[in-house]
Amino acid sequence: MGLFPSGMRDHPLVLFPDFRKFFAGRFVSAVGDKFFSIALAWWVVSSGGSNSSLHLGLLMAMTIAPIVLFGPFMGTLADRFHRKGCMIAADVLRLLLLLLLVALLATDRLTLPVLYLLVFAISLFMPLFEAAANSSLEALTDRGHVAAAAAVNSTAFQFSSVIGAALGGAALAALGSLGAFLFDGGTFCLSLLFVAAIRSDLSAPHRGKARSGYGKELAEGFAYLRDNRPVALLLAVFGAFNFFFSPLLLSIPLAVRFVLDEGPLWVGLFEGSLALGALLAALALSLRPFANPYERSVLGLSATATAIILFGVVGHRETMAASLFVAGLGLGTVNATMPAFFQQIVPDAVKGRFFALLTAVCYAVMPLAFILFGFLNHVLSLPVLLAANGTGALLLALVALKLPRAAAEPGKTGP
Repeated sequence: MGLFPSGMRDHPLVLFPDFRKFFAGRFVSAVGDKFFSIALAWWVVSSGGSNSSLHLGLLMAMTIAPIVLFGPFMGTLADRFHRKGCMIAADVLRLLLLLLLVALLATDRLTLPVLYLLVFAISLFMPLFEAAANSSLEALTDRGHVAAAAAVNSTAFQFSSVIGAALGGAALAALGSLGAFLFDGGTFCLSLLFVAAIRSDLSAPHRGKARSGYGKELAEGFAYLRDNRPVALLLAVFGAFNFFFSPLLLSIPLAVRFVLDEGPLWVGLFEGSLALGALLAALALSLRPFANPYERSVLGLSATATAIILFGVVGHRETMAASLFVAGLGLGTVNATMPAFFQQIVPDAVKGRFFALLTAVCYAVMPLAFILFGFLNHVLSLPVLLAANGTGALLLALVALKLPRAAAEPGKTGP
């Protein structure tokens, strides 16, 4: 029968050793990041007093803003320089900034303004890592397996989020924010080792050839979207969807603290429910062909929107956890389907810039959503706000059904 079941023998994790190293690095880094995000949110909620929701909204805005503002520039770097080197450089710089944050917290000198600045700086290098990582999948596997690799790549984040969320709340209660931040630093170091061990050639497509200037290559990334209207419209709709979905992330610690009057353990349980649903959907789709990407994504978006409404109105912790699980199933469906589709339709020469633009477009509305949600929460109740967000997202999901279809790149396996 062999070491692996017949359905797994053609799986990217089985076939490609360097992709396994890449996946392992993504996994451990994302576990630490989940510890870090839970600790950050709880520290702000506990330190912000009556303005906790506003401070938490500002913190999340500081996390997202550099991705939007500098993502396209980082994506261009990933297309110009060695992508493995870009991933290592991004991890080293984020690790150094995290160690500074730990030092300030340990000496009781960490204030909210300083925290905002450090979180902004740490997030600044995330799009460089993500653009280099997402544009390396075909080099780590091959053209025939790149779509499955994209889905597996999404499971690394979802799987680690389940573990990080499940353990993060308990660890935060036992070790405090400092312990969670130190754990995140350790995962950065481990991730560096895995990425450094990759032997595949992750050189940029233009390496060894005459290249245009940086500014021209940056403009080419925007020109790709301008000349591919179906892809641009798809990004616009999903970016708008994030405006309605992102407050769910903000509302989890607020609901635990002020609606349910529970402790940080339930923050981890809630986030774990969301991540578990996303993991199961992404894992299932990584093992199956990617048929009907538009319809499948709309179904995922609709399920997520409905679950947001349910989470806001039920007021019962077990039912709220179940609704987050359904929301995760919807998100996992989208996150496994659309990156695989984009891997098929986007030329390798512009993938770094495209995926950086993809991240920037999808995240562009999130700082506004976080800040607006924080302000409105002083006027409207959390259930009312979530019901409004879910309804808006549901209507937007229906719009996606009318989008013109993008075609797969010639020579690649169709979706």
